[in-house]
Amino acid sequence: MNSLINKIKSKKYASLSDEIIEQEIEVFLRKKPKAKDKEIIKEVKTRLHKIYGSFQINKKKKRDMFLEELRKDPGSIDLHRKILETNLSTKERMRAYQTLYYRIFRLTGQPNTILDIGAGINPISYPYLECDPNYTALEIDQEDVDFINKYFKIKKIKGKAEVKAINAK
Repeated sequence: MNSLINKIKSKKYASLSDEIIEQEIEVFLRKKPKAKDKEIIKEVKTRLHKIYGSFQINKKKKRDMFLEELRKDPGSIDLHRKILETNLSTKERMRAYQTLYYRIFRLTGQPNTILDIGAGINPISYPYLECDPNYTALEIDQEDVDFINKYFKIKKIKGKAEVKAINAK
């Protein structure tokens, strides 16, 4: 199993946890138990691209730079926007964050706690919440988890990010 995991962990997937990759291998092997390594690697990488890789735009160094700037100016909405724009998923939602949270909270009330499954870097949208909930972010990418935990520390947010995959069965 370790050999397969290492072959799958190319540069693009290097920061994904071994546990996540192992889960994807196991899911595939349940469907095709006699698959050869080459087919397993190809299919798991295809699946990882769909659930993770398609949102990445190779700007992790840039977001790290913006996070360092945020240490000096933690209230900067402009820096939050720049960080959110380093990921396709959050970039798409940039214009909608305030309206999105307003509409959700109008129905649910303001939350005391948020559980963000498949968080990516969405916790950077925290200022748009316009409330101060505890925040738990679950993500499959260790670098994203570390990044979010640094962000929570800088902003003094009661939150934590963890590497965790939630599989719908």
